[in-house]
Amino acid sequence: TILSLQRYNAQTLFISADGFSCDKGFSTFRNEQRKLKRTYLERSMRHVFLLDSTKLGANALVTYATLEDADVLVTDSGASEGALAQIRAAEGAPEVIVG
Repeated sequence: TILSLQRYNAQTLFISADGFSCDKGFSTFRNEQRKLKRTYLERSMRHVFLLDSTKLGANALVTYATLEDADVLVTDSGASEGALAQIRAAEGAPEVIVG
């Protein structure tokens, strides 16, 4: 599956994570998912991360992307102002959309 994905190119990727923190990045619980998501990121130009507010500040087992990999981070209105401020203040911070 990863080999077949390497033949494709995408303009925009919409992707989720099991956890995210500024210091650890975007993470998942399964190594197989890490490999797949990393391939998606490598084969696409623009990265939109979709995370509900419960994922902010949480870390899963393996990291597959850093904050610098994100062009846009979309979350819900349950996100704390502190978490949003930390993301926006980080070097290489993406556009943050709360809805």
